[in-house]
Amino acid sequence: MHRRLPDIIDFAGGLGLDQALNTNGGALTGNVIERILPHLTWIRFSVNGVNEADYAFNHRTSPGQFNKVIENIKAAAKFKKQHALPVTLGIQSVYMGQKPEEVFELARRFKDLGGNYFSLKQFNEHPANPYHQDETPAREQFEKILELNDAGFQAHVRMPLGEAAPKRTYKSCLALPFFAEIVADGQVYACGPHLGEAAFSYGSIYEADFRTLWSKEGRSKVEHHVQGIDDLDHVCMPNCRLNEVNKFLWNLAHPPEHVNFI
Repeated sequence: MHRRLPDIIDFAGGLGLDQALNTNGGALTGNVIERILPHLTWIRFSVNGVNEADYAFNHRTSPGQFNKVIENIKAAAKFKKQHALPVTLGIQSVYMGQKPEEVFELARRFKDLGGNYFSLKQFNEHPANPYHQDETPAREQFEKILELNDAGFQAHVRMPLGEAAPKRTYKSCLALPFFAEIVADGQVYACGPHLGEAAFSYGSIYEADFRTLWSKEGRSKVEHHVQGIDDLDHVCMPNCRLNEVNKFLWNLAHPPEHVNFI
């Protein structure tokens, strides 16, 4: 939604920064595609709907937006091929109760457009989101999607689907120094699921520069708060963005006995 995003990506590309983009694809039109694709490592399109009506309901938009997004993805794939760009084009679709055969057709359609991967992801409940899924089909019902795999395309069914997320094996969040989110009002947050919560904000880039906010002193108050949480499963959503990072770091900081021989 930032009108100068192509300028930002173009400028950062000139600095040699690795960049990637998560997008619904609605604004990825011809001129934007030409400017940003050469500077991106990957683009992931969020397509949480299998047809016009389903997409409109899940994304809270007009039915015509679905076909617009599909055409934009097609144009991006065509530009990538024409210019032999290394950028990876992928779709992530959150399962929202569609029939498995409809999800398969979406994945097949994306492959035909020239995409590189399709990932089906379970809906991850968040305390601030009233949406709830009572039942999810078994993983086996989606395995047909995996038949699309070949040398140029990868399909993934991210598990568990419909199963309760396991309790965290780590006792504290060690991943904070590796992640931050800056939102539209300038606030810098420790992680996405706690956007809007003052206890998880390092401050605003309109009041201090990022270097100051990201310093050891600038992060100390938030880190002290997070390290004081007794039960992360009670406060934080399951399968959060930092979950895998935390599992790795916890094992690194607390190696099991005789780890060198495993």
